[in-house]
Formats: sequence, structure tokens, C-alpha cells
Amino acid sequence: MAAQKGLGLKYRSTPTSLAAVVASDTVDLPGGSARISVTTAGAYQVIAHSDSAPVTLQLAAGVMHETLIRRVYATGSVATVGIVAHYS
Repeated sequence: MAAQKGLGLKYRSTPTSLAAVVASDTVDLPGGSARISVTTAGAYQVIAHSDSAPVTLQLAAGVMHETLIRRVYATGSVATVGIVAHYS
């Protein structure tokens, strides 16, 4: 495994586990920061691994997005279900 520069996290190129995520304005992802995929394309309000403020990202459906996300907000997101966390 290689460490991601600046994050001190270890990762593998292929996720080793998946978890269904329900978007929440108050709760982080259940297993810590992860790459995510969505079944509905559009705007999602998220907090990245090292950030404290949310940003809105346009996410394509059916793609594992490489940014490490720690929270997906219900408010400001096109969908609150159909979100999958990819853990390495």
C-alpha cells in the first residue's frame, strides 16, 4: 500500500469494502472518509476529508469519484439515497 501525499492515509487502487450511505446534515460516513459513487447524477453537498466547510460537487452517476469524502449532506444534494462509500 502507498500513502496518499499529505493525508497520511493508506489506500489501495481497488476498494476492499463498500457501504450504503444515507446523506445526513449531521453524521459523517460510517467508516470514515471514503471515495463515493452515486446512482443519481447531479449536485451533492459534501465535506472532503481534510475540510471543515461543505462544498457542492457535480457528480456523475455510476462512477467512483476519487476525492475522499467524510460527509454527504442531505440538504443541497440531488439525492439522499443511492450513495455508496468505497473503502480501501
